[in-house]
Amino acid sequence: MIELTGAGMTDRAYVGGKAHYLDRLMGLGLNVPPTIVIPVDEAPDAAEITNWCRRVLGADSKWRLAIRSSSFFEDSGRESQAGHYLSLLGTFDIFAIEQAIEQVRESGPRMAVIIQPLLDASYAGVLFSCDPLSYSKDELTIVGRKALPISSYRVMTPVSGFASAKVVRFWPAGGLPAKTQ
Repeated sequence: MIELTGAGMTDRAYVGGKAHYLDRLMGLGLNVPPTIVIPVDEAPDAAEITNWCRRVLGADSKWRLAIRSSSFFEDSGRESQAGHYLSLLGTFDIFAIEQAIEQVRESGPRMAVIIQPLLDASYAGVLFSCDPLSYSKDELTIVGRKALPISSYRVMTPVSGFASAKVVRFWPAGGLPAKTQ
């Protein structure tokens, strides 16, 4: 198990693309939730995961978590693969966490697994650095929707999470505007 700190010590081949870039965002000082990664081909250690959950989320025996994919093939220089693999959201005890790790791993190749606190959100979405349909890198695309109650999201797949999503805004590639509405 690796706890991301922003130190830049994450190898994409070991922690997957998503975890690698979350660590880089932390290193830039951006607000990223506390995150641990179960690397590719590493068995989850129930005691380590339990200790992390208790330290970050409290002494309970069940925690509200996002258990997410981090494949080597996600967030590459060629394509994002956003929404292609499984994420599980909800309340988990350690046994359910271990089962969820296995389910997420089975959703794709070379799969590391990210565990983060589950955040309550008003809106949810994905930022694409290239258009997810045309692969054009001329603009950034945000696809989002008003958040549903967490119970509606137990399993996030491309279909369940954003089937009724819409493109919220386009920005020219190279950066977001200084102020957004």
